[in-house]
Amino acid sequence: MTDPTNSFVDGNDHTDERLRATPVDPWAAAEAAALPTAADLTPEPPSGWPTSPTLVDPPSGWASPPGAAGPTTPAGSPVAGVTTPPAAAARRGLLLRPYMIVLVLILVVGAGVWVFWPGGSALDYQPLSEPRRIAPVVPVGSDWSDAEIIGKRVYFASSDAETGAVGVVAMDVGADKPAWTSLKAGTAARWKSMVALPDGVALFTDPDSAAGTRRIAVLDADRGDLRWQRTIADDDEVFFAGKSAVVTDHAGKRLLGLNITDGDERWSRNDPAGTSSIAPAVLTVTTPKDLDGPATVSGRPYQPSLTDDPRIVEVGADKSVQVLNADTGKVETSRQNVADPDDEMVAHNGRLIVLQPQDQRIVSYDLTKLGEPRVLYTAQEQNARMKAVTPCGDDRVCFGEETGYDGKTDKVVALDVAGGKRLWQYPVADIDTLVPVGQAVVASSLAGQTTLIDDAGRQIWTRTGEAARLDGGNLLEFSKPLTRSPDNPAVAGRHLGDEAVPLGYLSDIRSDTCSWDTSIMACAADKDFVLQTFAK
Repeated sequence: MTDPTNSFVDGNDHTDERLRATPVDPWAAAEAAALPTAADLTPEPPSGWPTSPTLVDPPSGWASPPGAAGPTTPAGSPVAGVTTPPAAAARRGLLLRPYMIVLVLILVVGAGVWVFWPGGSALDYQPLSEPRRIAPVVPVGSDWSDAEIIGKRVYFASSDAETGAVGVVAMDVGADKPAWTSLKAGTAARWKSMVALPDGVALFTDPDSAAGTRRIAVLDADRGDLRWQRTIADDDEVFFAGKSAVVTDHAGKRLLGLNITDGDERWSRNDPAGTSSIAPAVLTVTTPKDLDGPATVSGRPYQPSLTDDPRIVEVGADKSVQVLNADTGKVETSRQNVADPDDEMVAHNGRLIVLQPQDQRIVSYDLTKLGEPRVLYTAQEQNARMKAVTPCGDDRVCFGEETGYDGKTDKVVALDVAGGKRLWQYPVADIDTLVPVGQAVVASSLAGQTTLIDDAGRQIWTRTGEAARLDGGNLLEFSKPLTRSPDNPAVAGRHLGDEAVPLGYLSDIRSDTCSWDTSIMACAADKDFVLQTFAK
């Protein structure tokens, strides 16, 4: 089992300025605290309420920003025209001095959080812009649709189960009209997913249960022409790494390296000896850069760098591990007796991290030489179980640990991989997924709640809805779970050191199709596609 940060992209898991040195304005901070977050906003805008781009006025009962009711005289303030005796003024000055010192300290600490929070500066959040509407080639409806962003290019796709057609619209950010539209991916009973590539876009069909196959079609980025296509078994997987598409050919018991540009076979390598009915597991190697950009709510990077580490890791049924170059198929190093294919593991920042279920411990291997493992952590209780292993920093790994198979005992644990020690733990019941945001982590529960835990293991908030990484220091928050049906969730942006900034409501958006970068969001709507900006 692999983690969502792995650049395995054969599927759709949507179901991811500079530092400001200006001191914090206490009145602005108070105003921000009075504004609702995405979770505080009602799940759906009541009739007559504005949607994007207008900011929502707080309903009755919410605090108003300071000054909203007009100027008032604070309690205890001197009345105009009345002279305060010098002695009384001096006494009041002495009494006010400690409060002024406290205020200064608050300002200093607040500015420190703003400037020094790990992961970078706050994005310049803005209210959701008026939706830019893009017409589909194939009508958007209840069948599969999706959106993907890569660089300054946005791809929209929609399908029709009756005709089997899939239409793709390519839109460049800031352009007045689409770069192209295409129906050249062909037809299929059902379509499943889309993946944006550096020089094109790949579309995958749903498995054909009768034939036991499915198909990948890759369109050219320039004009939307069909570059190549390939039919694979319904249980084969496709990984993009380096300049290759690596296919796990289970029937042929081999790995295939295809040229990502034309689909030609570059190399073939047989599965490890001893592999029988159990297929090997394959992982791509992620880097810190991959985890510093936008991701889905489950943690899959939208724009992983495929070439910064072109290695893949294959884990055989004989518990062997080999590290291969995805572009040449050359085995760079290998080792026996490491892990089973269904063990939880991640390959990140030059290391292979393995959760060994038999011993309930986590070990680390150097991917360069695969020498002796380093034991990072052993379960603290005999009946403990670890799960959801994910990198949560350049040299950190986070995971969930529960006792007695009782999800209510779950806790998030962070390890220093370089130092080999536990950094912190924090209780979160029924952990489902963990998504890194810099060295902080967002923990999602099976109950539909999300908890943000900072780099020191402190809870920042817990609320319903979902949250996704924008970069190493910013989150996009949704007031309720994402869905493929038209819906109106509230959206907020948050820098990890600050309060959330309400952005407004999405309107009739199929939120589970949305993709984002650090300034724009692309989604399938009820009948068409939309682009909206949320930051400068």
